[in-house]
Amino acid sequence: MLFIVRNLKEGQACVLLPIYTCETVILPFLEEEWNVDYYQVNADLSVNIQSLLKKCEKLKPRAIFFHSYFGFNTLGEDINIIEQLHSQDIIIIEDITQSIFSEHYIKCADYYVASLRKFIAIPDGGLVCSKKELNFPAIAEADHLLVETALNAFNLKQIYMTKNHDEALKQQFRKKYQEINCLIAQNEVVQAISEESKKIFFSVNINKLKQKRVQNYNQLFRTINNISNLSPVIKQAIGKSVPLYLPVYVKNDRKVLQEYLARNNIYCPIIWPKPPQIEIKNDDIVDYMYKHMLCFPIDQRYGNEEMKKISDVLITYKNN
Repeated sequence: MLFIVRNLKEGQACVLLPIYTCETVILPFLEEEWNVDYYQVNADLSVNIQSLLKKCEKLKPRAIFFHSYFGFNTLGEDINIIEQLHSQDIIIIEDITQSIFSEHYIKCADYYVASLRKFIAIPDGGLVCSKKELNFPAIAEADHLLVETALNAFNLKQIYMTKNHDEALKQQFRKKYQEINCLIAQNEVVQAISEESKKIFFSVNINKLKQKRVQNYNQLFRTINNISNLSPVIKQAIGKSVPLYLPVYVKNDRKVLQEYLARNNIYCPIIWPKPPQIEIKNDDIVDYMYKHMLCFPIDQRYGNEEMKKISDVLITYKNN
């Protein structure tokens, strides 16, 4: 993301970001001295068009940033509005990290950005696409410390998940993942993707990945949709959407459920914690999103057995 922002060279200009986003989206704009503001997002993760248009009229942004959340076409009904804004010489940036294997994009977007690490367990790698020529700086070699740390973490987690659910081992791989995040956060140069990551990425059967994720999502959705304490954020996976997670709203205490699932070896991440740069004023919807959303894993490493295990644990939780 920092690479795109530096290519734009628009310090002091205004950029509009969705108020439901990750801190890693916000920081590059702040570092390059953009004026950052936020438009509202609805509970179903669609754009609050009234908020977006009001902000555009007031702030005259140079750029607007959009997410396609969790692999679903959450921008589909708003494409016409986005195209109209683009025709007013506003730069459109789409983060396709969560929808990289889905078949829906903002066709008029000037830039696309994505991390390749979210769908496939690779140490490093991302992409930037532009309709204009990009001013590439010298590309540094891959971060070998990052690659070594990541591969070590992947190996420890695999041993823990498949052979030995030892608490000490769990703490080891969690510590390694923290080290990975620190190494990524400290990096401010453009680096080549490692040979290790390329080898893993190109060995993946993408069609099977897509099929398995959709199957897992829909199988688990049928259980979750019948649990009163949980409300799926998005409906079943249909069409050409390839989901990243199955996001739900936990109607009472999210932490209680998350910890219960973890005790049963089901690890559900929070995507995302509220960035400290975002101040929520009198907006119950966005506050609820940050405090109550939880994501269930449905990735291609799993199948019917794992989805049934999650379902059984959830039913036991509901009954108790």
